[in-house]
Amino acid sequence: MRFSFFIPFLFSFAALAQGMSTIKGRVIDEESELPLASVIIDMQYGGYASSSNSEGQYIFHFPSIVKDSEMVAFSAMGYESQYYIANQLFDNTKAAIRLKKAAPFEVKLGLSEARSLVQSAVDSIKNNYRNTSFFQNGFYQETAKIEQIGYVKVKEALIRVERFPGQKKRPDKIKSVKSRWVDWPGQSAKLQAWQFGNGPLVACRSLETELPSFMTKSGLKNYNFIVDSLMVNFKDTRLYVVNFQPKSENLSGGRSGKIFIEPKQKAIVRLEYELTKKS
Repeated sequence: MRFSFFIPFLFSFAALAQGMSTIKGRVIDEESELPLASVIIDMQYGGYASSSNSEGQYIFHFPSIVKDSEMVAFSAMGYESQYYIANQLFDNTKAAIRLKKAAPFEVKLGLSEARSLVQSAVDSIKNNYRNTSFFQNGFYQETAKIEQIGYVKVKEALIRVERFPGQKKRPDKIKSVKSRWVDWPGQSAKLQAWQFGNGPLVACRSLETELPSFMTKSGLKNYNFIVDSLMVNFKDTRLYVVNFQPKSENLSGGRSGKIFIEPKQKAIVRLEYELTKKS
C-alpha cells in the first residue's frame, strides 16, 4: 500500500481578511507533453502555494493585492522552474505551463557519507523550519495495488493543522476538512481491512510535531543509505537524492524511499517512502 501526503500551502491569519484571486491550469512535460503531478506552484515571498494533481491540473489561491507584482513559480523535481507575473496567468488559462527537464549533475558520496548527510539533515531540522503561527492545509491519499486491476484509491482527505506557538502543551488541532473512501460492492470489507485507520492524523502529527519514527537517532540505525550518483534540480537548486531501505526485510514498520536534501543548509526538501511488503 502506498501512502502520500504533502502540505501545499501555508498562510497567516491576517491574510484571511484580504480579497483572494484564483488561477487554474495544467502543467505538462515540454518534450513528452504528458501531465506533471506534484508540481509546486508558489509565491516566493507570499507564503502561498499549491500543487498539481495526477492529471497535471492545479488551482492556486492568493491575495488579489499582489497579482500585478508577485511572481508565481512552477517547480518540479528534475525540471527547470518557470516564473510568471500572477496577472499573466489569468489570460493564459487554456495554455498549459510547459516545464523543461533540467540536466542532472554528477556527484559521488560513499555509504558512510550518505549516513552522515542524513543525520546532519535530521539534526538541522530545528534551524531550518520555523515554528510560527499559521494553518497548514494538506492532502492525504491511500491506494492499494490489486492484481489484474492496478492501483485503486482506498481513502483520501483534505486535512488541516492549526499551530498556536507559545503554548507549553500543544493539543492536536487537526481537522479533516473533507474526506471520501471507496464503496465497492463485494469488495468494501476487504478495502476497509487494508485501510490505515488513523492515517490522516498520523500524517498531520508527523509533519506538525515529530519526526517519523524511522528518522529518529535509534530508527536510522535500522536503515542503509545510498546517495544517487546524480543530483536533481528543484527550484533552481541542486539536491542530493538519498535512497534508503531497511537492513532487514523483517523490520516492523519498515519503509523504503528517497530523501531530497539541500546541500548548503542540509534542509530536507522532500521525503518519499513506501512501506515494505512485510510491513
